[in-house]
Amino acid sequence: MGQLYSDRFDVGKYFMISEASLWLGYAAFTIYGNWLLDDAYNYAALHAGITNEGKERDDKFYVDIGNYENYEQFNNEQLIFGQYENLYDPANGYYFYWDKTENRRKYREDKLAGDRTKNDRLFVVGAILVNHIVSAISAIVLTNNYNNELGKGSGGFVLNADVVRLGNRVDGVKLKLTKWF
Repeated sequence: MGQLYSDRFDVGKYFMISEASLWLGYAAFTIYGNWLLDDAYNYAALHAGITNEGKERDDKFYVDIGNYENYEQFNNEQLIFGQYENLYDPANGYYFYWDKTENRRKYREDKLAGDRTKNDRLFVVGAILVNHIVSAISAIVLTNNYNNELGKGSGGFVLNADVVRLGNRVDGVKLKLTKWF
């Protein structure tokens, strides 16, 4: 908005284009990451006999099935270490038994690829924040230059806004319009 106010949208349009591109990139990483994870989960259903219903938010289960051949192997290791709360109950749908070790490894690679893709969205969020900061600095510089040029002319006006305080609390907003000839 600062670039628009200072009649320098020729600069501001690049920030707007980059903002839209970054949000499209964020959406692309999200969609592609979800596709990869859905493919991995369907692969596990086919080759490990899992059911995906009711486990949408149980990422620990999907990690564990990539690290163990079957739920009995996982449960036995948990019993050895006394972690009884982590046991999987096949009666509650937490059953898996891989048909081949190669299929478990392929699932794990696909799951990790989906997780990495979704984590890459953080870089896009960082780029969005940098774009906002650079755009704000540009807007401040351009607006200050524009306001200085207004003051050099033979006439014009300036609108200033300020906060009115009463002690430590905000009591209102003060607008000041200055016109010169």
